[in-house]
Amino acid sequence: MLKAWGARPLVSAVTIDASRPTAEVETASDAKIADLSNNGSLQWTELDDALPLPFKEWENTWGSGTAVTLVLKSSDITDALNRQPLTVKGLHSGTYSVKIDGDSIGVFNSDQLAAGLNLGLLKTPAREQAMKVYQLVVSQEDIHYDWWRHIAVPMADDGLQQSVPAIDAMRALEAGIEEKAHTAAQPVPHHFEIVSVQ
Repeated sequence: MLKAWGARPLVSAVTIDASRPTAEVETASDAKIADLSNNGSLQWTELDDALPLPFKEWENTWGSGTAVTLVLKSSDITDALNRQPLTVKGLHSGTYSVKIDGDSIGVFNSDQLAAGLNLGLLKTPAREQAMKVYQLVVSQEDIHYDWWRHIAVPMADDGLQQSVPAIDAMRALEAGIEEKAHTAAQPVPHHFEIVSVQ
């Protein structure tokens, strides 16, 4: 459905050339890069236009072997909807820790970084943020279902005066959760650092 609605496959795409003393942003699609420096370690601040889909968190929530696992293994959904490549060229041969906001998201060699990492497949702050948005949206839908299915429909002809304020309160809660989800879905800047570990 997302593909039919025209959802773009790219979350963001960043390529950095670290081969010169002053590193350069080669490309930054659907992302803004600031404060790029290459003094001792390669660092920059990145603000992406969107969040990745939290496939791994969904798989952990529902358990491996579920429909999520099957979809991930048997389809092109990651390439079709969740590409977030980070490419760093020109690093000296060796092994590097990729840190976001001070925490390592993994250790990779210079060849892997030059080929590009799909951050959408790694545990990043952006993916954790996306999972929080998902949880808020689920809560909103649960509240909507509850007032509609358990009060509005079955008690429509009961004439209970308490039904109206109960529904109004639940609808207000639903609207509050929707607003919170919208706010939580706004991407925030993150500090990246590529640090040699060998």
